[in-house]
Amino acid sequence: MLPAVFVLGLFSIATAVAKNAETIFITRFFAGLFGSAPVSNVAAALGDIWEPKARGIATTFYAIGEFHACSISSSS
Repeated sequence: MLPAVFVLGLFSIATAVAKNAETIFITRFFAGLFGSAPVSNVAAALGDIWEPKARGIATTFYAIGEFHACSISSSS
C-alpha cells in the first residue's frame, strides 16, 4: 500500500509542474489509479483483521473517518 501512496505523490508533483493540459490529464489519471488502491485495500484488510461481529463497527469507523476528513478539510 505504501508504494501506491508514494507513486500517487510522484504523480501529484508531476501534475503540479505540468506545462500543458495533456500532461495534467495523464498525470491526474495515473494519480487516481494509484490513489484508489489504498481506499479499496483498507476495507479488505479490515475484513481480514476483525471477526465478523466486530467487522461492522471497524468498517463504520473507517468510513466515518474517510468521508468526514474530506468534509472537515473542505470547510476550512
